[in-house]
Amino acid sequence: MEDVIRITLLIIGSIGSSGAIILGMSNWLGKIWADRLIERERAKLKSDEEALVRKRDVYTKLAINMRVFLNSHELTKSDRREKFLEAYDEAYIWASQDVIETMDKFIELIQEHTAMPGSVPEQERRDAYAACLHAMRKDSGHVHSKQCYRVASF
Repeated sequence: MEDVIRITLLIIGSIGSSGAIILGMSNWLGKIWADRLIERERAKLKSDEEALVRKRDVYTKLAINMRVFLNSHELTKSDRREKFLEAYDEAYIWASQDVIETMDKFIELIQEHTAMPGSVPEQERRDAYAACLHAMRKDSGHVHSKQCYRVASF
């Protein structure tokens, strides 16, 4: 009977020690996995934030340089047109599909107006410009933006 009790205690003791070791190893491994997941999530958030900042910078430069097409007397300034083309190329890399499609509509109007001055009313060009800025604003993190940009000139 003593042997049975001793063997039973040895079995329970060995299972308990193994259980404690397994529990400790599981806890250690779980902590490593959790740390890796947290670090991966931090890196993704940082990357997303950097991309958003970059996109906003590109959109700002593009919006400023698009204005040249609203004033007919400035269309002759080739340096302004070149700056627009540079900004447009950069935006094409960073912009969402919605922004690209809105920009395409704007560019079509400008090309039509440039080929035949007066063929596109100024208000239509301004509306296309405002639509572009609104699309850029939404793509820059203001997804619920409802107010459309009002073109102001003095």
